[in-house]
Amino acid sequence: MAKIQKLNEHLTNMIAAGEVVERPMGVVKELVENSIDAHADRIGIRIIEGGTQLIEVSDNGSGMDSQDAVFAFNRHSTSKISLEQDLWHIHSLGFRGEALPSIASVSKTVCLTNDGTDSTQVTIAFGQLQEAKKSPANQGTTIRVQDLFQRTPARLKHLRSVQYESSLILDVVQKFALGYPDIAFTLYVDQKPVFQSSGNGDMIELMYLIYGNEIARKAILITGEDYDFKLSGVMVLPQFTRSTRYSITTFINHRMIRYPKLQNAIKEGYKRHIPSDRYPIVVLNIDLDEQLVDVNVHPSKWEVRLSKEKQLIELIVASLEKTLADQMRANTLPEKTLEKTIYYQQESLETLVQEPQSSPFISKAAARKEEREEPAFSYRPQPMQTSEPEPALIQEPAVAEAPVQPNSELSSIRVLAQMHGKYILGESPQGLYIFDQHASMERIRYEYYQHLLLDKPSDRQTLLIPLVFDGHAQIVQQIDAFNELLERFDVQVEALSTDQVILREVPLWMKDTDLKETFEEIMERFQSDQHQSLESFRRLVIATLACHSSIRFNQHLSQAEMEKLVHDLSLCEQPYNCPHGRPTFMLLAEKDLEKTFLR
Repeated sequence: MAKIQKLNEHLTNMIAAGEVVERPMGVVKELVENSIDAHADRIGIRIIEGGTQLIEVSDNGSGMDSQDAVFAFNRHSTSKISLEQDLWHIHSLGFRGEALPSIASVSKTVCLTNDGTDSTQVTIAFGQLQEAKKSPANQGTTIRVQDLFQRTPARLKHLRSVQYESSLILDVVQKFALGYPDIAFTLYVDQKPVFQSSGNGDMIELMYLIYGNEIARKAILITGEDYDFKLSGVMVLPQFTRSTRYSITTFINHRMIRYPKLQNAIKEGYKRHIPSDRYPIVVLNIDLDEQLVDVNVHPSKWEVRLSKEKQLIELIVASLEKTLADQMRANTLPEKTLEKTIYYQQESLETLVQEPQSSPFISKAAARKEEREEPAFSYRPQPMQTSEPEPALIQEPAVAEAPVQPNSELSSIRVLAQMHGKYILGESPQGLYIFDQHASMERIRYEYYQHLLLDKPSDRQTLLIPLVFDGHAQIVQQIDAFNELLERFDVQVEALSTDQVILREVPLWMKDTDLKETFEEIMERFQSDQHQSLESFRRLVIATLACHSSIRFNQHLSQAEMEKLVHDLSLCEQPYNCPHGRPTFMLLAEKDLEKTFLR
């Protein structure tokens, strides 16, 4: 007897549901995409018990007639494509014809739809058609999904808490709003309104609703294009960052996607402005010809394949870097505190929808209270040098020998004093400036070393006592690869034993550097990432040299030295951040002081 048999339609739908509908958030995503494809400009979502009891998505789109309302629940039934070549010209978000039958196979589903002439209600219970009848309805479509996964307990038990599942739905709805600012979205969780967008197309208003006032004030619009790609969206200046990629949202032709290479490109665009372990807040839509993208990769449609990927990555990096170069300004202390800088920390997903809102149409994300934490960027005070004090400031030109136009914001600052041997205080018509003396000096030295490395031939100096580095067996094993990276700096090391290397000479421009500490750190970084590019390694070496040749915390400066540091910083090409991405200075605006003193 034959063992292989064809699965029945209900079972195949349930199998498909395992790919399309992983959790309630997936149901919401598929239904909202159908509403967008129906050209709706108002979409309402209601959920109860994290979506397991009820998910309802209503829109004012084109609707369906009575025949289409039934056919829509047949597997692989779609109005989006009909020919093989249509797969390479996908204009809609949905096209597979799997979402509705998959959802209906694991829930009780009711579809109420009106196309302007015909109004129909279709009821399906766990894959079985119960009835299809005429029923009054407004223009558009409403889909109600009840008792999700009640007959598939294996799937149900893998869901997390109600709060967590609700927060995932809130997140996906907010991202839809960012991708479609011209559509008004409303979300109710357990009868309580938690999010509503106006649909007026204002991206900054959406940033306010989702991230709050302080971040919205630092949000700027992104543009960029070449022959194949056009970029649009919004980015937040690097004063506000996240510890994960969670707030990098990407769209391809307004299709919400997950594409790590694009997220890495966005982070690369911020590389000069944020620490390596932080991530920016960016919403980026990429418009391109449909033939350059394959969206037929996975049933959930989160993944895509791109042609000309390298070209797109280069455009993203260049566009973000240019925008930041044009828009960077002094970091300001948040309005609600003057005691210390707040770094906004993303709440855990389970806390986003636990409390009722003070306003019915402001999102939980906008209404959340800012959590205070210790500043993420700080240095441990270093003891004062007694035997061989470091030079307070560089004596060479800070950036370049050719005349440089000073930064307009910094050139008007009058230096007032030094605070605790750590910070330099200055004033201008804008308010009080606070400089991190170490970070500022790092930026000055970084650009100085970069200038010497790129533009000048370097003389070499033999060390009176060669430096020996112990415990570097990995370096010895890959001495040729390590020296190949160091060659650009006119530096070479030699293997002395199985775990020792020796440094005999260095370029003269490294004379003010703590060579022992610097090369220990460079070797450690090489051992931890042996596959980094030549450009990344170049930046690492220059940043390390800059760090170990800069003034430290607890190093007291004269008035002339402080004034020279601020002046040299004003000559830098990018004075706002040190090479590691920390801010070099902050602005305490005069208007904020007046508010504090009740003026």
